[in-house]
Amino acid sequence: MVADALRRSAALRADGALTDAYTWAQYAHHQCRHLPVDDPTRVRAAGLLAPLAAQTGQPHLAVTVYQDLIAAITRAVGVNHAQTLRARADLAQLRHSLGDCATGLRDLAAVHAAARLRYGQHPRLSMHTLISLGRLYRDCGHHRLATRCLHAARTGISRYLPAGDPLASTVTAALGTPPSLNHPAVCTQQQPRIGVTT
Repeated sequence: MVADALRRSAALRADGALTDAYTWAQYAHHQCRHLPVDDPTRVRAAGLLAPLAAQTGQPHLAVTVYQDLIAAITRAVGVNHAQTLRARADLAQLRHSLGDCATGLRDLAAVHAAARLRYGQHPRLSMHTLISLGRLYRDCGHHRLATRCLHAARTGISRYLPAGDPLASTVTAALGTPPSLNHPAVCTQQQPRIGVTT
């Protein structure tokens, strides 16, 4: 029944039915609670539930599930494995969206550094996290840092990734996107929108 719930959740998420997907993911996660924390089924359930909780108005639950997920996959595959780094990046961005900007920025920068160290000349994950970091800096008003991150990502993408890689259009879109209008309401690192910024 857990496997069926996970399949249903994944299919509903792909169709954009996030509330129903969340319900099935929550059910699957609850049914897995007796399994070891690093059991693959429990990890998969957490991997589905965490982003769905964030997307459906349960951000604090999402933080808890991401923390459990990161602990589990770190135990299973290591702290600098791509799967672990992606989950750490997602949690950093979620913390930032909740107004814990300093932690979010620090943690995402650490993920980016770890990705560069681990993957060297295969930097897709590194470029993805650098784009995300640029977006977070932008939304906090750190325009120069944001621009520096995004231009570095564009350079890395053109140098290391195949022509036409989707990240090229992602970084172009990020460079053309203004700061979030919603983030200032929770931001704890806000810098002036106009004038000299860090």
